[in-house]
Amino acid sequence: MYGCRERFFRALDLVGVDRVPCVMPLQTGTVDLMRLCGCFWPGALREGWSMSVLGMAGFRFGGVESVRFPFDMNVVCEFLGCRLRYPCGFGQPVIVENAISGLEGVGGLEVGVGGRMSVVGEAVGFAKDIVGGRVPVLAALSGPFYVAGQVRGMEEFLLEVYKGCDGVFELLDVCLDVCQRYASYLVECGADCVVVLGVSTDLISPTMYREYALPYQKELVSGLDRSILHICGDTTPIFSDMVEVGADGVSVDSVVSLRGLKDVVGDECAVLGNVPPVDALLFGDQKKVVRESRRSINEGCDILCSGCGLPPETPIENLIAMTETAKTYKKQKN
Repeated sequence: MYGCRERFFRALDLVGVDRVPCVMPLQTGTVDLMRLCGCFWPGALREGWSMSVLGMAGFRFGGVESVRFPFDMNVVCEFLGCRLRYPCGFGQPVIVENAISGLEGVGGLEVGVGGRMSVVGEAVGFAKDIVGGRVPVLAALSGPFYVAGQVRGMEEFLLEVYKGCDGVFELLDVCLDVCQRYASYLVECGADCVVVLGVSTDLISPTMYREYALPYQKELVSGLDRSILHICGDTTPIFSDMVEVGADGVSVDSVVSLRGLKDVVGDECAVLGNVPPVDALLFGDQKKVVRESRRSINEGCDILCSGCGLPPETPIENLIAMTETAKTYKKQKN
């Protein structure tokens, strides 16, 4: 029998475990968990202790075998100058003003670590001190291509990439620099593993991914001891490219065949996934969550998790159904 922390590392390193762990590399803040721990958005998005308490709530109340920060994908772009609106209640921050209005503004972007990055670092440090001996502490950040789209405006940036406009690579270089600094800072604060969030394949073609996103993800991951890459959408056409990034694990959406991914990945990296976050965890009952969790395990996931971030209204009972399945279900032999 392994503890949660050791089991995660062994699963990520593909060295054999007693069972599949349920570790969440994606957003875990739910309304039920907020109510149970007493820390709510938007406060828990902007204050270190509240963020840490909510992040640990999934482990404390839901049986999740990890802690993960933050709860949104806007930390880096906000530092770079994007203006956000923080809705009252349970909504995610929304970009209301991009950092630059054209690629000619790249030279004015500040490079460093600051803003809410320090809040996430505080949350990581608190969790590391409190539960870090029992469960892994994960910290996530948007990858360079995604950040560039946020900074410029995703629609405008994608068009400029398509046209091959001057300044595209300069913006990507700046975003990579900031992402590298931030990732190193998160590790210094105590993160055991950094999760890199790539732009959805619903937005970019495989060709565009290989030229503009993959090299920057690869460079970012190369400086990390432990990392997980997650990309939403149907990533089937880029399975081998995701492996090339070099992360210790790849996390995929619920629309993807884990068995197909496992066939491509082999023993190159761990596979994480991919219980449907909406159809099963949000709108399904516990029986459906158990079925989908068992499917993911039978298809070969090395680490069980949702296919994307948890919708805020996810019932705690469904979260527990997923985590308990990981703890009690044995993979069926073909």
